[in-house]
Amino acid sequence: MIDLKNTTFIIPIMIDTEDRRENIDLVVDYILHFFDTNIIIKELDITQKYYKDDKVKYVFEMNQDGAFHRTRLLNDMIMMADTEFIFNYDADVLLPADSYSKCIDMLNDGYDVIYPYINGMTGLLLVDRNNESFEEFKKSYDINILNGKIWEARYGFCFCMRKKTYIESFLENENFKSYGPEDWERSVRYEKLGMNIGRVDNKIYHIEHIRTEESNETNPHFDHNMKLFDVLKVMDKEQLVKYYQDQEYIKRWNQT
Repeated sequence: MIDLKNTTFIIPIMIDTEDRRENIDLVVDYILHFFDTNIIIKELDITQKYYKDDKVKYVFEMNQDGAFHRTRLLNDMIMMADTEFIFNYDADVLLPADSYSKCIDMLNDGYDVIYPYINGMTGLLLVDRNNESFEEFKKSYDINILNGKIWEARYGFCFCMRKKTYIESFLENENFKSYGPEDWERSVRYEKLGMNIGRVDNKIYHIEHIRTEESNETNPHFDHNMKLFDVLKVMDKEQLVKYYQDQEYIKRWNQT
C-alpha cells in the first residue's frame, strides 16, 4: 500500500440512481486498495442515501430544493481537509494507480495544479458498466483490462493541488450550481492567474451511469451558469482577482 497520508480526496455526491451508488463504492474501495490516504465524502440531498463508512469521513447535508450545489460542497470539504494535498475527485472516475502518485511528485517538482490525464481526444475512456471487462476489473482492480469508447478529456473529472494553493486561487466558484462549466472556468482562471499547470500522460476512466437533469444541460441552472462563464472568461487577471475578492463566499471563508 502506497503512503498518501498527506493527501485528501474530496468527493461531493448526490445519489440520483443506483449505479451512482455502486460507482462511489467502487471508487472508494479502489483508492483504498492502493493507498493509505484520506477521503471526505459530502452528500447533499433531501434524504441520506449513502451509508456512514469508517473508511471515509462522511457528512450529510439536507437540501430541499433538489439542486446539487457541487461547488459549495467542494469548498466545505477543502476547509475540512487537514492535509497538504487535495484531490478534487468525481464519484465516477478512476486512474491508473501510478497516476495518483505522479500528481504528488509533480506538485513537489514545482507545478501548482495537476490534471492526471491527457488533454485531448484520447484522454478519456468511457466504460460501460455492462461490459465484460468491467466485471473482471471489479475482481482484480487491474485497470488495464478495462475497455470502452475513447473520448475527449479537458478539465473535469479530477485534479490535484496543494490546499494552500487551492485557497489562494479562490476555491470553487459557488455561483455555479448543478451541472455547468465550472470546471472550464476554473482552468481559465488558473491560466490567467499564471499558475503552473501540469498533466499526467495517462488516461482517465469514467464509469458510465444514467444521467438525470443534475448531470446534463437540462438542469434549471445551466443557462445561468453559462452566462456567468461568458462574463468571467473575458476578464483580465486584475478584473478576475477583484471579482473573486468581492464574492461573499470568499469573505465568509476568510473569516473562519
